[in-house]
Amino acid sequence: MIQTRKHRLSSDNYIGEKFYFITIDLYANYFVDEHLIYVVKDILDATLKKYNIINILSTFMYDHVHLILQGMSENSNLKKCLKSFKSLISIDADIKSAITNQCNRKFQFAGFWH
Repeated sequence: MIQTRKHRLSSDNYIGEKFYFITIDLYANYFVDEHLIYVVKDILDATLKKYNIINILSTFMYDHVHLILQGMSENSNLKKCLKSFKSLISIDADIKSAITNQCNRKFQFAGFWH
C-alpha cells in the first residue's frame, strides 16, 4: 500500500508554473540495478509529460530519488502527477514480479517531501 505524508502546503501550491524540489523516499535499497532506474525514469518522463511538468534534474540514490521539476502551464498539477507516478511504478513492479517471478520487491512510498 502506498502511503503519503501529510502535505504541509495547501493544494494551490502544487498547481501552476512553479519550481519544485522533491524527495521521494523508498525506505529500502531499490535502485541498485541500473536497468530499474531507466524503467522508472521512463515512467517518470511519461507522467510528467501528461501533466505538463518538466524534469530539470533527477538523481536516483539507492533508497530515494531527488527531483527538481517545473510546471509549464497554469494547469500543471504536481500533486496529481506524483500520485499517478507512484501508482504507475507500483503497478509496473507488481506486473513484472508476477510475470518474471524475478523481482519480489514492491515499491512502497511512504511519502515525499516538499
